[in-house]
Amino acid sequence: MMNDILVVGCKLPFGVHLDLDGKRVTLNGAMKSENGEVGLTQLPKDFWESWLAKHQDFAPVTTGHIFAAKSQKKAIAEGKEKGDLKTGLEPVDPKTLPKGTEQIEAGQTT
Repeated sequence: MMNDILVVGCKLPFGVHLDLDGKRVTLNGAMKSENGEVGLTQLPKDFWESWLAKHQDFAPVTTGHIFAAKSQKKAIAEGKEKGDLKTGLEPVDPKTLPKGTEQIEAGQTT
């Protein structure tokens, strides 16, 4: 039944493994998405709810980087709503390096 499946969104770039009772599910990360915003993975609702009950304090869950929706459309919409949510794993912009940091070229030695 389609109601027994949820779509789990993951804004972490490389995804994450969810382990529960000897089973492992790998969530697709943002780098596996078409738009780079949120990776989508279909999961059985009972697996997600059981995993979430045991890991409700997991930082990516509490910060909203991992979330579940009833449909792909809703998961994509929620991912877009969280577009400004940073993971801390974003690429560094070389034009805005922190003070005291400088860019070096490939092969350059100090």
